[in-house]
Amino acid sequence: MKYRSFLFVGIVLFVALLAWSASTIVGSAVAGGRDDFSAWRTEHAGLFVAIWAAEVLVVCVPLLWVIGRRLRAQETEHDKEVLLTRGMGRLTGEAMRGSEPATAKLIELLDDDEGVIRCQSARALVMVDKPESNEELFRKVTYWPGDQKSAMVDILRRMKDPRARGLMEVLANDRSRLVAGRARAALAATSGKTTDMTDMIARRKREATAIEKRAAAKKKKMSRGAAARPATPGPEPPPSAAPAAPPAAPAATKPPQGTLADEAAEAGATGKTEPSSP
Repeated sequence: MKYRSFLFVGIVLFVALLAWSASTIVGSAVAGGRDDFSAWRTEHAGLFVAIWAAEVLVVCVPLLWVIGRRLRAQETEHDKEVLLTRGMGRLTGEAMRGSEPATAKLIELLDDDEGVIRCQSARALVMVDKPESNEELFRKVTYWPGDQKSAMVDILRRMKDPRARGLMEVLANDRSRLVAGRARAALAATSGKTTDMTDMIARRKREATAIEKRAAAKKKKMSRGAAARPATPGPEPPPSAAPAAPPAAPAATKPPQGTLADEAAEAGATGKTEPSSP
């Protein structure tokens, strides 16, 4: 552990103080009084310190050995649980993706000697939630010891998952009254939350189905419109008639120059031949 050295030092100091106090009390009783023992301790200081150190060693060494073994066992158990959790997580993921060997391995671990492994595998199979694996899970959990069933009830209650209700109902009808009572209490405490979660999941499924139906109907309508549209383009609309231009005015015609000259010559000749009147 992280603070193991500080723990050992604290234990040694505590035992040393306790041994000093015990030696003082016992020495005073044997010597006939506190003053006589103080005089003897001053005179034989080295012997008293040796006796005190021997007492500390006699008490501390076995105590520290027992505590060290206990701490080492706890560390080993913790490491084992960490490795087990990681391995169980991989098995659970593979089983939820449809791996039959992973599901079979989880079912096999329901008969393991370690209760932690049993509970973790049962939790994983609850999350897998397949009819075949559920049948094996319910059958094997029924034959577990009472303490492991109670631990499984606590795990299922903390899961707060609708898939855990099936195993919880099996434990609620267990032959052990203690296990059945704990399971019924857990069912009563989580029934409302489970119902709410189930309703939410069902509502989400209905909404997803409605969205898919609307998308399919829209796609079908678009395909029908594309089929009804003609392949060849239709006749172009006639161009709009432009306003007619106003008729042009007739151009003035000039008489030819030869005709005018002839008429003038003829008029002059006539004037010369005719006599003027008196």
